[in-house]
Amino acid sequence: MKRKQEFFVNKYKGIINCGIFQKRQEDNMKFLPYEDFEIKTSFSPYDSVNRLKKVTGSKRHFWFWQTPKTSYQGKIEGNQFEISRSIGYRNSFLPIIKGKVRSDLGGSSITISMQLHILVMVFMIFWLGSVGFSFITSLDWVVYDFLTTGQADFFSLLPPAGMFLFGYLLTMGGFKFEVRKSKKYLYELLNGNKIEERDFSLRQDKWELNQ
Repeated sequence: MKRKQEFFVNKYKGIINCGIFQKRQEDNMKFLPYEDFEIKTSFSPYDSVNRLKKVTGSKRHFWFWQTPKTSYQGKIEGNQFEISRSIGYRNSFLPIIKGKVRSDLGGSSITISMQLHILVMVFMIFWLGSVGFSFITSLDWVVYDFLTTGQADFFSLLPPAGMFLFGYLLTMGGFKFEVRKSKKYLYELLNGNKIEERDFSLRQDKWELNQ
């Protein structure tokens, strides 16, 4: 009997710890240029896809002299899509929107993820990584000087710290600004009756659109 009780206690501890881990992962995602959510709508999958097609045109390659004719650009194949908002200005942090339409009780559900373009993501990782490494190296020397001489030039930490903060805020600001616009637009377009952030454990969708 005692072993049985211990088994159930350990089992539920694992479930609770897993839930805490997932919650922490969810909280951490808020500080990254990434969004993952789901829209519930009373429209059928066919109607939902058609509504997306009506506002999505082909991708513009020369944005600076082509006037956008649709609210979004990209491609829609079957029940999957990969689009981005049509804008008349330059924003390197414009989210790439990937989604999948599924049949759901009383209508359909659209799972959507928003993230940076891969090239922008690689560049920002390199930029922030380089500046972050510079800050850590400077901090190491400052701490060493302080411990050995009792004096240190703490102001030398300001340039790398400022550059890192500037790069991070620029990325997140440009990304989140566009995310809010697209989130609101898609919710209204699909006449959504519910929008919810997706649980970390459910983020297993594979986007298989042909390039």
